[in-house]
Amino acid sequence: MGSLVTLGLAKLVNLMLADNGPLKKFYNYLYTEYNPDVTGYTLLFMIPPNFSAAEYDDGKKMMEQGSSMFDTVLQYMDVAPEPIATLKDFSKVYPFFASDFTPPQTEIQNAQVQSRTGALAYAADVIETETVSVQFIEANPLVVYKFHLLWVQYIRDILLGAIKPAAKYIDPDNEDADDCYGTQDYLASFYVVKYILDMKEISYIGKCVGVYPLTLPSKDLIGSRLTNEITMLPFEYTCIAYREYVEGLKTNSWLKTEFETFMTENFEFSWLDLIK
Repeated sequence: MGSLVTLGLAKLVNLMLADNGPLKKFYNYLYTEYNPDVTGYTLLFMIPPNFSAAEYDDGKKMMEQGSSMFDTVLQYMDVAPEPIATLKDFSKVYPFFASDFTPPQTEIQNAQVQSRTGALAYAADVIETETVSVQFIEANPLVVYKFHLLWVQYIRDILLGAIKPAAKYIDPDNEDADDCYGTQDYLASFYVVKYILDMKEISYIGKCVGVYPLTLPSKDLIGSRLTNEITMLPFEYTCIAYREYVEGLKTNSWLKTEFETFMTENFEFSWLDLIK
């Protein structure tokens, strides 16, 4: 929406360029509707994996962190943050740590039909690449690396047969098997959300499903003894599918509804938060 000043300039341009259609259209759009996206913000949200094995249930693999009586009182009064002790806790601070995201690349595969005059190309398939990359700013004590290490260890234990998922993932006759049977309980999902300046209106949503880490950046964590800088951790994940929604299109509009439900369930403010 143009301001009064830019609207005035648009009117002046219309008068001065009345006989030049292309320039008139160019400047009219520049002064009235054009709004370059230079200060929008993008956040990455995670739906954490459901580690259903009993050995990993409810943070059993996390060591209890000792705290003073003063820290306990501050946490009860909601003055100091509660410790990040579970995957669900980690998913809520995930947008803070994730600083850069490289989504799967959508590609159109071509095929050709040969003719006497040459080859005619046509679109044969639309695919997405199968990996995503996320760069994190690590904290002290370690948060990002700790939970990714736990994630990899869970997959290792599953593959070794040391643990087994809940019955609904492996038993088709289980009463809860309809949504879970045949899936993997160590898969997560990402929402990539682009906000406009007010951080309220959404202009873009991308969703990755079937996500789990492919690498652990141990070297980046260790760093070098010659420097003492912020630790940046690049992680690479697999991605089964990637779908996108852009404001103004009906295509994949279900993503916006789904994301709004996700935000309500995980980040919605409640007055009860003030009296915890």
